[in-house]
Amino acid sequence: MPSGLRRAALGALLLAAGGCQAPPPPAPIAAAPATTAPAGQSRLWADTGIAARNEGGKNCPPMSWDIAGSYIGATIGLRGVIWFTDGSGTSSARGAAGPDGSFDMTVRPISGNGPRGQVRGRRYPDGSIEVHMNGNGCSHLDTVLPPGATRT
Repeated sequence: MPSGLRRAALGALLLAAGGCQAPPPPAPIAAAPATTAPAGQSRLWADTGIAARNEGGKNCPPMSWDIAGSYIGATIGLRGVIWFTDGSGTSSARGAAGPDGSFDMTVRPISGNGPRGQVRGRRYPDGSIEVHMNGNGCSHLDTVLPPGATRT
């Protein structure tokens, strides 16, 4: 039997057996459970960049921060990433901020030679953020980000 005829016969057989019908619709997805947390509980806390700089005689690449905050009573749990924009490394950042704006985060590399150290500082009502990072080399930082330097 020629191949074209064979394909036509196979197609007819599949249609007769119901093999070419559209599959049944997928089962509906259950709605996500309602949350009891108030709206706006989790939000962007700091999304900023720190310019290239010289630290201890070493030229350091710019550093970017993307930190989210989740309210836990009067405290804000902080979690996010900090990375060198030249692609040399990325780190996770976790910590907490108090109601007075003070914060403390631990920064650990997760890829490459990312920033490493303890970050302490304070976020002021005018939007400025004082930052002290106690790591070595490019992971050391003492600066004040002016109001408007972060998108939050």
